[in-house]
Amino acid sequence: DLARAEPLIAHAIELEGEVPALRALRTMAKVMLLRTGASREESLMEEIEGEARALIEAAPDRPYGFAILGFLGYERGDQVMAVKSLRRAMELDPTDGDVRFFHGIALQAAGRTDPRTGLEWVARDPMSFMAHALVAANSWFQGRPMEGLASMEESVRLAPMALIFHWALGYHYTLVGQYSDAEREARWLAEHAAGFPYTAQLRGLLVALDGRREEALELLSTVDELALDGHHTFHLAESYAMAGDHDHAVELLDRAVTLGFYDHNYYGRLCPFYDELRGRADFGRMLDRAKGRSEEFERLIASG
Repeated sequence: DLARAEPLIAHAIELEGEVPALRALRTMAKVMLLRTGASREESLMEEIEGEARALIEAAPDRPYGFAILGFLGYERGDQVMAVKSLRRAMELDPTDGDVRFFHGIALQAAGRTDPRTGLEWVARDPMSFMAHALVAANSWFQGRPMEGLASMEESVRLAPMALIFHWALGYHYTLVGQYSDAEREARWLAEHAAGFPYTAQLRGLLVALDGRREEALELLSTVDELALDGHHTFHLAESYAMAGDHDHAVELLDRAVTLGFYDHNYYGRLCPFYDELRGRADFGRMLDRAKGRSEEFERLIASG
């Protein structure tokens, strides 16, 4: 709840001064504007980057600035900056779950999913709902979703009001064909977060899978596409693909690649919702671009 958090952070700074930990909290409130889709303004991103780099200069032995720079990298679609910065933050503080989670999903976005990022974390902290969610999401991008289903169910059990993980569980059920369970999660989201863009994406996907394509397109039309990051954009493309608007699905996928989600293996082979797009020339061009970005990511990470 940013509206409640911001004045509390400001009061703490009045009492304690501009110490790095409180400066980082203040900047994280701005990061949350990006993360929730409340803003995608470049000026906000530049402001966050400036504050992150100032924190690194002021406290180079603390994780604050590196973590914020990593979160910003993910939101900008710069997965090289994200992974490098988050790895440095993990070296300085290996206990930060937010850093570990975003490191794992940045690798997914780059088409370099590493199952160890979730499995090793769960082994250290079996009560972390984010660790279980990462194990589950990694299973999607390896083409083995059934192996990760129990982990996603455990994540929701541990954090029963976390909207994004209810969505992820609904998506997971859809991937493995458990549609009645997926419908239950979609109803929960509709009750608790009707305006949440992921709610429309999941409901639209399920309605389309039921053959009600016009109804699905009506649901999907409520989403403000320009407010979405690369992750949500590619999932929205799945719903449009199943609803029969293949041109817009490919357009969204191409935008997702530009926005920094370029897992060409998932798009090209593993995701069942793109079956009807494979073979299209524009889909092939999108895949080539995604593969190129993924290979570039690997080169830049390897180069240090």
